[in-house]
Amino acid sequence: MPTWDQRLPHPDIAHHFSRTKSCCFIKLVDALRALRPQQFAEAMYEHEFSMEPRTATEISEAIAGALKAAARVEKKYGKENLGPYSKFDWGMINGRLSALRWVMGDEWDMLDT
Repeated sequence: MPTWDQRLPHPDIAHHFSRTKSCCFIKLVDALRALRPQQFAEAMYEHEFSMEPRTATEISEAIAGALKAAARVEKKYGKENLGPYSKFDWGMINGRLSALRWVMGDEWDMLDT
């Protein structure tokens, strides 16, 4: 871990930088926000509204598709030959399906996934 404030030039080369004319940023987003605030705000605004939300049909199809794919894999390999899965793997699978079902109106704590 560095022993100096990383927002400032390293002490070994600090004398090469003017305190009034130099800026140092760790993250690009911080530099853009500070140096080009108007363009940054416009880009963020455009990005925020450029994503179209999924339709109920798309979400419903994703749920049905996931369930059909699971049934195909179980039929092809046999349920007893699948896994074992870690708790993390099961959490990812069930979490995704639960999120889709929640968007469609199921209660968040519905555990029938």
